[in-house]
Amino acid sequence: MSFDQEESKQEKIGRIIEFCNLVKIRVTYGAVAGILGIIPRGMSNYLGEKRAEVSWVVNKKSKKPTKYHPDQYHEELFKYSYVISKPQELLEAIGNRDYKPPRA
Repeated sequence: MSFDQEESKQEKIGRIIEFCNLVKIRVTYGAVAGILGIIPRGMSNYLGEKRAEVSWVVNKKSKKPTKYHPDQYHEELFKYSYVISKPQELLEAIGNRDYKPPRA
């Protein structure tokens, strides 16, 4: 899975969320924002309503989604302690069909 230059930001975020749900990996707002070319604070506009499917996008410090109630977390949100925090690492992970989160 890689990104086409012609894809919209919404299409890219949809594919990132699909990847996170498939692999069960958390990614930071900064990593996703870096791929989209926006500031991390603008992420909520692209994530939409708070729900389990998008709870994989988290704050770098807390490693939790911002302003989510625990009942809005994906049930496997904490399966891995590792969190992808860099845009390049996220792109490489998405491009690797056999990606497995490292043990932190």
